[in-house]
Amino acid sequence: MPQNKIALILFIVGLVIRMSYAIYAYKDDISESFKDDRYYFHMAKQMSEQGTLFYTTDQPEYDIVGPGLVWINGLTITILGENWLGIFIISAIASGLITLLTYKVACLIANKESALLAGIWSCFYLFYIMFTPTAGKDIWMALLMILLVYLLIILSHKVKFNYFLFILFTLIFVFSFHLDERFFMFSPFVFLYFLYSDTNGFKQFRFFKSILFVLLLILFMLPWGIRNFNKHNKVVLISTRTERLTDKILGYKSRELPFDYLTDLKGKNYIHDYQIDSVLKGSIKFTDAGTEITETQRQTMLKGELPHEFTFTEAAWKRTKILLRPFQIGGEFQKTGYFYYKKSFKHNLVSFLFYGIMFLFAIPGFYWLYNKSRTGFLLLLSTILIYTTIHALFVPWTTWRYRLPLDSLFIIAGSFGLIMVLNKIKTIVKRSHL
Repeated sequence: MPQNKIALILFIVGLVIRMSYAIYAYKDDISESFKDDRYYFHMAKQMSEQGTLFYTTDQPEYDIVGPGLVWINGLTITILGENWLGIFIISAIASGLITLLTYKVACLIANKESALLAGIWSCFYLFYIMFTPTAGKDIWMALLMILLVYLLIILSHKVKFNYFLFILFTLIFVFSFHLDERFFMFSPFVFLYFLYSDTNGFKQFRFFKSILFVLLLILFMLPWGIRNFNKHNKVVLISTRTERLTDKILGYKSRELPFDYLTDLKGKNYIHDYQIDSVLKGSIKFTDAGTEITETQRQTMLKGELPHEFTFTEAAWKRTKILLRPFQIGGEFQKTGYFYYKKSFKHNLVSFLFYGIMFLFAIPGFYWLYNKSRTGFLLLLSTILIYTTIHALFVPWTTWRYRLPLDSLFIIAGSFGLIMVLNKIKTIVKRSHL
C-alpha cells in the first residue's frame, strides 16, 4: 500500500477516535473541571469579539501568554461559535495530524515496519487522546514539534534548496514560539543546523541561508513586537513572561507580574523547618497558607524525604526526571522543593505502557538510527536534549505533561528500536534451527 494512503488511513482512524472521545467528554461536561482552559477560552472570546489578531487586553494576567493559542481558539470561536465543542473538534484534527506526521517522519528516517508501528502507536496513544478535549496548548505544541522536525528533514533531503519550504518552515517556527516561548530557545540551534549541516539541501551558500533565517525570523516577529511595544512602552518579546530576560539586557526596570507567586519558595506549600517535627507527629496537618498536608506526604517525610529548598543541581535533576521518566516510584517533593506529588498506580501503569515502552526501546533505536539516518538521529536526539535542558534550567513548574511535544520523537525512535530488536531475535532463532 502506498505510504500516502497509509498515512491518510492512520489520520482518519486517529481522528475518529479523538473526535469520539471529544464528543463524549463534551456531553459529560468535562469543562466543569477546567482551570487554565477557562482562562484561555476567555482570551479567545475577547479576540473573537474584537475581530482582530492584534487584540488588546485589559488585565495584566492576559499578557503573560503568547498570542498563538489565542489566535487558534479565537478563530475557532469566530467560525464555529462560542462553545467548547468547536475547540475540541479543532484540537482533535490537530491531534490526528500528529499521528500522520509521526508516520511520515518515520518513513523518511527509519524503515516501513517501524514507520507503521510508530503510526499505529501514535494513533492509539492515550495521552494524545486524553488532551484532545481541552482548550490548552499541549496538543498544539506536540503538533508543531513534529511538524518542524518533518519540515527540516524534507528541507535537508532536497537535492536543490527549496526557498519556499525554507520560508514556510521559518514562518511556522515563529508561530511556534508565539504559541509558547520555549520554542524560541531553539533559535540558535536551528541557526547552527543551517550553518553546519552537510545534507544535500545545505551544501551551498550555508552562511547566506543562515543569515536569511535570522532576517526572516526578525521580520515575522515584528508585527506582534510592535503591538507589544505600543502597549507596554518597551520591548517585550512575545509575552510579558519574557521580561525577566529582556529587562536585564535592555536595562528596563523589572515589574511584578501575575502568577509570580507560583515560583515563590514560601508559597502555599511551604513548611517551616521548625514545623517538621510537628508534621511528622501528625499534630500539624495544614501549612500556614492552608494547604492540606496529606497522610501520604507525612509517610514520605517519615521515610526521610523532607521538604527543603533545592540547590540548582537538585532542581535541574528533579525536573529532568519529572519530564522523562516512564513512571514514578513513591511520592516526592517537586517544583520549589515544597510541592508534594505522587502518581497513582493507574497513572504509572498507563505511562509505562504507552510512553515507557517506547522510551526504553528508543535507547537501542537511536543507536541504529545513527547508522540509518544521521539527519534523523541528529534532529530527534538534539531536539529531546535541548527541550529537556530548557526545562531543567528554566522551568521551575515542570510537570510530566510538558513532555508531550517529545512523545512523537520517542515513539519514532522506540518503534525503530523495537522492530530492530525483534528482527535480531528472529535472526538468532532462525540460525539456531539451522
